[in-house]
Amino acid sequence: MKNSYHLLISELNIFRQHSGEENIHRYLTNYDQVPNSQQLNISDLDVITLIYHHDDSRISDLLAHTTLTQGAVSKIATRLTKLGFVSKSHHPNNKKEIYLTLTQFGKIIATIHQQYHEDNDQALQTVMSKYSNAEIMTFTSLLKEINQIRQDH
Repeated sequence: MKNSYHLLISELNIFRQHSGEENIHRYLTNYDQVPNSQQLNISDLDVITLIYHHDDSRISDLLAHTTLTQGAVSKIATRLTKLGFVSKSHHPNNKKEIYLTLTQFGKIIATIHQQYHEDNDQALQTVMSKYSNAEIMTFTSLLKEINQIRQDH
């Protein structure tokens, strides 16, 4: 039991340290024709995806679909505007609110990001197909308890 405990902790540490950002950047390398794509981080990609799914929305409208704060989304949107992935505008009947849309390059990045996740999901389904439903449920239960411990401490 002690050996399996240490193996599990080791794998969880590897999982926790691996944000996926390196993999996404390797994936984006295939699309170097998109200016500034290598400057994007995970939060940037999440906001691009959020805008992609809720185009021409106000920042306050996007908050219902993310765990990020309004300040964080606003800061990221400003950064993405400077990098050329997001466009900010006002509607003719509402000069106060700022609306966000993706530029051509923002849409390309959103599509690449979506494909990255679809490819990862396919690979995960392939791995999971090796295990029985009972084994997956046991592992899920263990992860749930580990997450609860991490949340409580």
